Amino acid sequence: MPDTTTGLATARRTTRTYVVTREGWLHVAVIIALRTCQVLGYSLSDRMPDELVLNALHHACHREPARPGALFHSDRGSHYASDDFRENLGALVAHIGPNEFLVPGVRARVSFALVRPRRNEFIIFNRAVHGVYEDGVWKVMRLWSGDETDWDLNVTSVPQVLHVHLAT
Repeated sequence: MPDTTTGLATARRTTRTYVVTREGWLHVAVIIALRTCQVLGYSLSDRMPDELVLNALHHACHREPARPGALFHSDRGSHYASDDFRENLGALVAHIGPNEFLVPGVRARVSFALVRPRRNEFIIFNRAVHGVYEDGVWKVMRLWSGDETDWDLNVTSVPQVLHVHLAT
């Protein structure tokens, strides 16, 4: 299981939801500190634009700047894979299933580690797939080779979204 505790002091979680009002839907994005459960940032809108989660992130970072190595956990929403959101983070690691992650990034190096590895136990990249979301559907662009995943995930200056499967 990948390490999700090393940055717990600075870990943040986001959630999106909606509230039904007399005037229609009110969409809400919230950034929460995992350690304290304190709301660090939020954003409200009558629509669900990609900017909703980006505005919540900016609000959170203005209130309490994230330190290097901070974790950010989100749901499976495609808003977290938008170009604007990726470019503001460097890289984002979204846990979307058992040993499965969505990693949008630009100019970033992403590592995974075990919390308490047993002797001779380590993480390997089972598969890393570059793709895009089109109309909410994942479209595969290409499979990353073993040479590209031997030493972590190194995302270049070209923004990319990777769907990563890990194994031990």
